[in-house]
Amino acid sequence: MNYFLMKKDIPPLVIEKDDKERYFHVLANEDVKEFSSYACERIQKEQRRMKSFVSK
Repeated sequence: MNYFLMKKDIPPLVIEKDDKERYFHVLANEDVKEFSSYACERIQKEQRRMKSFVSK
């Protein structure tokens, strides 16, 4: 999935160690809307993190 995101110039979906439980919960529920929301949150966080390196 990250390969396809990055091909479209979208930051990768990074699952942090502290967030794995929530990630597995979302996957176990097989709820596409919940996963989409979760993924957007994580991607936006990664985008902010990446921008912080560029602006330094």
